[in-house]
Amino acid sequence: MPGPVDSRFSRRILRLSEFGGKTMSVDNYLEEERDAALDIAIDAGALTRCDFDHDAIGGTGDRVAAYKHGNVLISQRDRSVALFGGDRRAMTDAVKKVMDEFEDADCYHHTRLAYELSRDQ
Repeated sequence: MPGPVDSRFSRRILRLSEFGGKTMSVDNYLEEERDAALDIAIDAGALTRCDFDHDAIGGTGDRVAAYKHGNVLISQRDRSVALFGGDRRAMTDAVKKVMDEFEDADCYHHTRLAYELSRDQ
C-alpha cells in the first residue's frame, strides 16, 4: 500500500491552475522542478552548460544571484517558474538542490580539454 502523499506537492500541483498549468504525476513534477531550477541557476550564471554536450557544470557558484533571479521570475509570474505556484521557498530549495548537485561538476569535454592544454605546456 503506498504511503501518504506529501501535502506540499498536492498544494503546489493544485496552484498550478493559477498559472494555466497542467496535471502531472509527482515524478514528472519533480523532473520539471529540477529543470526549472537548473534554468534559473544557468540564467543567473551560477551554473553553465557545456557547449558540447549541454550538461550543467559549475559556473560562478553564486547561489544568492540564482535565488534573486528566481524570486524576480516569481514576482513577474513568469511561466518558466509557474510550477512553483508562487512558492518562493520551494524555488530556493530546488535551486539549492541543483547547486549542490552541479556546483563542482565538470564534463568529459572540459576535463579532456584541460588535460590536453596542460600537456602542451
